[in-house]
Amino acid sequence: MALILVRYERSDFVMKISILTFHWAINYGAVLQAYALKHVLLKYSNHVDIINYKPFFLNYAPSASHNVRTYISYLIKHSINFIRFHFCGLGQKLKNYKDFRDKYIVDSTQPVFYKQADIPQQNSDFIFIGSDQVWNKQITFADTTYFGCFLKKDTCKLVSYAASIGNDKSTVDEIVFLKNGIKNINYISVREETAKELIANFTNKEISVTLDPTLLLSKNDWEKIAITPNNKSYILLYNMGNMPLTNQIAKTIAKEKKLKILEIFSGNRSLKKLYRHATCPTAGPREFLGLFANASYIVTSSFHGTAFSLIFNKQFVTVAHPTAGSRMRDLLAKLDLSERIVTNINDIPYRDIDYKKVNAKLDIERQKSIAFLENALGVCEKEKDEPN
Repeated sequence: MALILVRYERSDFVMKISILTFHWAINYGAVLQAYALKHVLLKYSNHVDIINYKPFFLNYAPSASHNVRTYISYLIKHSINFIRFHFCGLGQKLKNYKDFRDKYIVDSTQPVFYKQADIPQQNSDFIFIGSDQVWNKQITFADTTYFGCFLKKDTCKLVSYAASIGNDKSTVDEIVFLKNGIKNINYISVREETAKELIANFTNKEISVTLDPTLLLSKNDWEKIAITPNNKSYILLYNMGNMPLTNQIAKTIAKEKKLKILEIFSGNRSLKKLYRHATCPTAGPREFLGLFANASYIVTSSFHGTAFSLIFNKQFVTVAHPTAGSRMRDLLAKLDLSERIVTNINDIPYRDIDYKKVNAKLDIERQKSIAFLENALGVCEKEKDEPN
């Protein structure tokens, strides 16, 4: 009598899973990683939802509990973004984000919670926190919601999936914030090795490093929802932070390959520089995917720009931010692609990437990440007798 292994999901798909993340951000990576994690978790349960939390730092509308300086700062930022979106013809971008969010992430009829105190108590079996920089104190203004502190009772398991602290180095205040918050998390996974090393200093819990959710989905998965652009034969430039070196590299490669530059507008542009290259100011998440899928070459300073270059098997270079580049360095090191990180205009790699090898390594990392996820959910292998 032989034994076969049969995978089963706990309670036959009836366990309830909730996700707490940055799905309201006007940021391609934030929205697409939320979609990806939900997509993956739906394989284990028919009951997966996203807690519709829209804090002020995603909404550009500080609550009364924040100080005047914070309010004025965000009022100015909101005004600048209003000018960019509406006077530069970018209103369509907001609509594209809304359409994507309504169709794929959270039903538009669901109530929105603007404060931690507004979030109702959950009847979930699991709450997944992440991915993205949900533990970056500089972004969240020390919002403890992303450590599950809105829960009044220990009624469900808290799982961090590929949570990120964002910066390569943390201040004392940031470390204390993280140390206090991490106590609530039952299963911990982070996106970067640097985060694992830091957290290991103040917890005995096992810490896993897992892939960003976008990398758990296949090229085919993403192509199903991508919108194909009209543009042909272009170098795609996605320059988060408007780093000068990224622009220089794009120009150099474009000249050598005799290709035009097509730039995805990241929101970090002055009006003067907005139309430096051909741009896609109205691109939403689906258009973003189509632009990556059809690019001839990609130059980026973005983590998710790097991730989607890998997913679509593109030739690319990445310019890592000097103080927050560990996320790109860790990912590319795992795939033996560290040479794709460029710090000098003279270091542009010209050897093509062998994606047969890269995809094999990426599959191994996917398996590790799925193993963490399944262990947290209690999904296991059940021994079953096979008839003779």
